[in-house]
Amino acid sequence: MFKDNYYFMMGDNKPYSEDSRYLGLIPERKM
Repeated sequence: MFKDNYYFMMGDNKPYSEDSRYLGLIPERKM
């Protein structure tokens, strides 16, 4: 379950993307 106002982001170039798989959930205020 995700927290309110947090997002799981994934890049389109999976092997080279630094996304939520590495950084964790991204708060809405940082987008």
